[in-house]
Amino acid sequence: MSHKIVTHSQPVPMPKQSHLLLRKGRFYLNMRVPKELRPLYETENLRRSLKTSERSEAISRLRYELCKVEAEFAEKRRQLFATRR
Repeated sequence: MSHKIVTHSQPVPMPKQSHLLLRKGRFYLNMRVPKELRPLYETENLRRSLKTSERSEAISRLRYELCKVEAEFAEKRRQLFATRR
């Protein structure tokens, strides 16, 4: 039984990183605002610059920004719940 050796003539694409957007050479965090929080924001999509054009640096900064955004969403949810009481 012979095994075929597989070689790739073209580079294997990197998996897509969620919430990462490349526009005009710069990376951005791009995230939908949850429906219940949209009245508190002016847009349905939250977009923040990661202030880099390097993919590896953007991914590192994206993780940090995602934590900040999730904390911001949690605080907004607490505020909404407090005003509904």
